[in-house]
Amino acid sequence: MGKFEEFPLMSTQLKKGREEGLEEGLEKGRKEECFKNATKMKQAGIASDIIAHVTGLSMEEIASL
Repeated sequence: MGKFEEFPLMSTQLKKGREEGLEEGLEKGRKEECFKNATKMKQAGIASDIIAHVTGLSMEEIASL
């Protein structure tokens, strides 16, 4: 029997918290990858509007690179 199986509510809350944390981490990683790719595209001379379309970043985010 696992540590928290005797406390089903606590187990459910911990599982939900873990899932939310994982999703937040994945989203942060995706956003970082977009910025990395946008930086490379900008250095390659690709127009900002195309970078925005491809990466989903805003024009303001691209301008800040």
